[in-house]
Amino acid sequence: NGTPTVTQDGEDTYLEGVLEVDGTSTFGGNVGIGITTPLTALDVTGSASLSANVSLRGSGTAHTFNILDNGSLNFQRSVGGDGGVATALFIQQGTGNVGIGDATPSSFLEVGDGTDSIQISSVGDITFVDANGAASITGPAGGAFSVVSGASQALTLTGAAASTWSLSSGALTVNTTS
Repeated sequence: NGTPTVTQDGEDTYLEGVLEVDGTSTFGGNVGIGITTPLTALDVTGSASLSANVSLRGSGTAHTFNILDNGSLNFQRSVGGDGGVATALFIQQGTGNVGIGDATPSSFLEVGDGTDSIQISSVGDITFVDANGAASITGPAGGAFSVVSGASQALTLTGAAASTWSLSSGALTVNTTS
């Protein structure tokens, strides 16, 4: 779409238009896209799109994603391009809560669909959230499911007045002491 315009201001050179680089190019210093004062080797202001992989390399390097200025991080997935994007992993701004399949996690870790979920608090408490009241915990197929309390802790099962405790087979033993 026309010829690019090149201007100079002191030691800075500005290119307005399309820059197409064929082959290998190196830049000594920081490169900015959408920003005139890049702070790092590559500083992009605005959205970016990749159609391939992102690789982090460096032997023994601790790779870090920094969310600056109290932003949030949202990994989304889509089987058909930009349409029908669904949240796969979300890190909430301010709280740091993590949602898997949920863009509004209300606990330290919440896995679900925004309606039914399992929540794990920052101290390890587990809560099941179920909109239709049919929450269940299922053991492995053909195996046993056990709920065990610590050596000095009581195991308490609490239900509402209309709660029903049942078994599909075997026996339920209840020992009560006063």
